[in-house]
Amino acid sequence: MLLSCKNNSTNVDTDNNNGNNTGENNNNGSSTVTPEELEKYGIEIDSATTENIEKALNQYYQDKGEYKVIFKGNSTIQYIRLTSIASLLNDITLKNINVIVSFEHVNFQNNKLNERILQGNQDNSNIVKVILPDTIITIGREAFHCVNLTNVNMPKNLKTIENLAFNKLKMENVILPDGLQTIGRSAFSVCYMKTVVIPDSVTSIGDNAFSRCENLIEVKLPNNLTSLEKEIFSSSSALKSITIPSSIKEIKGLAFYYAKALETVTFLSKTPTTIGQSAFDGTALKTIYVPIGSESQYEALKGQSVIPENVNIIGK
Repeated sequence: MLLSCKNNSTNVDTDNNNGNNTGENNNNGSSTVTPEELEKYGIEIDSATTENIEKALNQYYQDKGEYKVIFKGNSTIQYIRLTSIASLLNDITLKNINVIVSFEHVNFQNNKLNERILQGNQDNSNIVKVILPDTIITIGREAFHCVNLTNVNMPKNLKTIENLAFNKLKMENVILPDGLQTIGRSAFSVCYMKTVVIPDSVTSIGDNAFSRCENLIEVKLPNNLTSLEKEIFSSSSALKSITIPSSIKEIKGLAFYYAKALETVTFLSKTPTTIGQSAFDGTALKTIYVPIGSESQYEALKGQSVIPENVNIIGK
C-alpha cells in the first residue's frame, strides 16, 4: 500500500463500523459543525456532565440520526481517569451506541489536548470518532483509551505526541502530519494499525512506541531519526520487512524483539549502525540488504546476540 505524507489528517470511515474502509477527514481547516449546530447542541466542556451529554446526544440523534456530542468553550480542567470526558460518556444510560466526539470548537490551554481526556475508567467502547481542532500542537499523555476508535484526525499543526497518548487505537492506516517532531514512549503501543507513515520532521521516537501492534505490516521511518529506542517494535508480530534510514546510528536492545514475522531488513547506511543486544531476537530474520561495498562491515556484526549467524547479508 502506498501512502502519502501530504495528507495532514488520517481516518478510517466508521459508517460501516468495520474499520476496513479508509476515507478523507473533513477537518482540514474547516469545521464539521455549523454555527446553528454549535448553538443548539454545544456543551461547555468545563461544565460537561453525564446528564447534559446524554441530553445532547439524544437531541442530536432525534434530529440527525446519529450520536454526536459537540464541545465548546475553554478547557481548563486537569482530568483524571474517573473524571474524564470518556468516563462521563461511559456513565450514560444509552448503551451499544457509536458516538462521535467533536472538540473542534474548544480552546485548549497552550494548544494541548488534555492528558487523560478520553482515557476513562473503562474501555470506552462507545467512542468511534474524535474530531480535533487543527490548533492542537500537543496530544497529551494518555489522552486516548478508546477500544473502538477507528477515526481521529491528526491536526496539521501537531508537533508532539506524548507518552502513552493512544491505546488500543483501531485506525488501520496512520499517516502522521508533516511538522510532527516527537513521538513519546508507548505512544501507539497495543494499537491495531496495519500501516504507519512517519514524516521526516520527526527526530525523536520513544521506546515501545509501536510495540505489540500485532497487525502492523508496513512502516515508513523518517530520514532524520538517529536512533531506534529499545523495544520500539517489539512483539509487532506481523511486520515482515523494514528499511532503516542512513540517519539511524543506533538500534537499541530488544528493538525488534519477538517481531516474529520480520524476515528482511534493509540498511541504507554504508557505515554499520550500532546494534544493541537481542535487537533481533525472536524474529525470522533471513536477509539483510546493505549498500554495495559495505557487506564485510555488516558481516562483522554477526553473532553475540546482534545479527544472527545464519542471516544472509547482500549488497545492492
